[in-house]
This record gives sequence, C-alpha cells and structure tokens, in this order.
Amino acid sequence: MAYSHIMGFMYEAGRAVGEFSDEEPHALPVTLAEIVHGYVQEYYWLDIFLLRRQLKRYLKRFSVGDFVDYYDPPFNQELMFVEHRFDCGLFEFLTALGTHLDKEIGRKRNGLSDVIVSSIFGLFVRKT
Repeated sequence: MAYSHIMGFMYEAGRAVGEFSDEEPHALPVTLAEIVHGYVQEYYWLDIFLLRRQLKRYLKRFSVGDFVDYYDPPFNQELMFVEHRFDCGLFEFLTALGTHLDKEIGRKRNGLSDVIVSSIFGLFVRKT
C-alpha cells in the first residue's frame, strides 16, 4: 500500500479519540499534538520519517487549493471522523499533522543528541 503509514496514523488517531470503540468518547478531548507526541514516542525513526514523507507526497498529489478528497487512497469511509472529532477539514488536519511531526522530530533529534553527547563526555569524566 502506497500510503500505509498515513493509514496507520489515522487509525491511531481514531483510537485515541475513541472513534472505533462502542463506549462514549473520552471526557477530555485529545488534541492532535498529543496524538502526534505519543506516536513519535512509540514508533521507530523510520516509521516517523516515512509518515512525514508519505504525508508530503499525498498532499502534493491530491490537494487542490485548500481541499483534499476523502475518497482517494488511503482514506476509507471509516476514517472520515476528522471533521467531527477535530472540527476541521482533512486538508487542515493533514497540514497540522505535518507541522506537529516536524516539531516532534526536532524534539526527538535534540533528545538523541543530548544522550550521545552526555555519553561521550561521561567517558572522560572521572567518577569518584
């Protein structure tokens, strides 16, 4: 599937807001930023970069102005919850997703570099 990472993320977002459960939705609304943060913490670097890459390609290919068609792959009928749960259209949702992904990738990259630098300097510091 050409957009499997986008599809996977959309199902993760749907689960986070309670779209696919028979129970009542969460009392506290879950924001897209929180969902993206959890996704970045849970998945590997490759998955995150592939999601961002597929997202950019999808928007470039299927967006016209400020509109994206739901019926083009990868969006099935059950993934049309964005308008109801996030109060925005698919185009706004996907562009916001790209923005949040870029922020989280930066945070994760900075955290990784901090760990590497502290490990290197830890080799040269004498422990008493």
